[in-house]
Amino acid sequence: MIEKQFLREKNKCFESVCLRINRFEVPPAVAKGQSVLLHCNFDMEGDELYSVKYYKDYVEFYRYLPLEEPRPGQRFKLRGAYVDVMRSNSTHAFLTYTDLHSDGMYACEISTEGPSYRTVRSEQLLKVYVLPKESLRIEGSELSYDLNDKINLSCKSGYARPHATLHWLINDHMAQPHQLIEYPIETNKDGLQRSQLGLLMYATPNFFNRGQLALRCTTTLTLVYEFEAVEYVIAGSARNKSHRSSYSWRKDWSIQPNRETPIIKGVKQSYNVNEVLNVNCTTNAVEAQLKWYVMNVEVNETNLIRYINKESGALILGLRIQMERKHFQIEELKLRCVSIFHRNIAEFHENLIIRTYNQEILEAQSSNVESNSHFIYLAQYGTYSGLIYLIKILVILYFNQFYISFCYV
Repeated sequence: MIEKQFLREKNKCFESVCLRINRFEVPPAVAKGQSVLLHCNFDMEGDELYSVKYYKDYVEFYRYLPLEEPRPGQRFKLRGAYVDVMRSNSTHAFLTYTDLHSDGMYACEISTEGPSYRTVRSEQLLKVYVLPKESLRIEGSELSYDLNDKINLSCKSGYARPHATLHWLINDHMAQPHQLIEYPIETNKDGLQRSQLGLLMYATPNFFNRGQLALRCTTTLTLVYEFEAVEYVIAGSARNKSHRSSYSWRKDWSIQPNRETPIIKGVKQSYNVNEVLNVNCTTNAVEAQLKWYVMNVEVNETNLIRYINKESGALILGLRIQMERKHFQIEELKLRCVSIFHRNIAEFHENLIIRTYNQEILEAQSSNVESNSHFIYLAQYGTYSGLIYLIKILVILYFNQFYISFCYV
């Protein structure tokens, strides 16, 4: 009798949406050391609040129990989640500072009292970044080059989080892969990383535009966000496990997906051998990149179909695989769709300009170049050094002037 009453209350609650989280506000990215305010705005719709719980990477670090007076707020020690209980309440959790361990998935969980005993959660990612203390640095440049000399340079970033992805540009065009030298990422004791990328080319005339070769090393520090949805096919039958196993699952449990979370559609209740599994993954975020994984292995392009919903503009990635006998012999067939977002937080660049000696001196002096640019002169005429070549020009100019004066006399 009690169980039937519980089911009636639960179904009634589903119809009237008794409990919902309007929004869970988490800053997408913060600099290391900054404080963070987590805001969970929820609507009880007449139900009585039992608890508000906050999680980081599916481990509880703060809860609020309104009936636990005079101290309804409770803090649980967790690395990376440094809560100030005095500045936290039923709708906010205040983190006094952040470090690299603060990076992760945060969740707000709202539970009601009986008879409905409903629970709803919302999740958001928080990324912690560290900007480099020094800009990019180009090493290996020579004071001068002869024609066809080897130009062997290296671009290094400062220590940062995330690590910098470096690029070389030659006359504003991306360097070719065969011109690049990859170096391993360096990690210091604080967990910060430094990148290095080499450039190897030759000072041939075709690279010089009006006697000038412009080289640039550039990087954009980018944070990567990943949200996922998971479906399982077990012995030919579908079962949803989109929630995380770290949570204690109950029948009255539900999670409110955010805008970035992908949605899997089209999974049938059961499949037979040789039947085609035809499912779609979609997201309302147009800037997202979608990927399919089967048993944690990225799916080949031949099994994917990409298109856009004309009405909503939503991105859709279809998965088409034929169910083979081996799929029914494993414990479970895991289908995972991941939506990936990129957020740029900083850009850096360093310039290097190589000029030939046959350019006019006034041109070099009048060039308006950025303060972080360097100049190297290229001796393009055999074995003449720069000084000898300059003296030769001055001597010619002197005798030309003397000849003109003599003619006038």
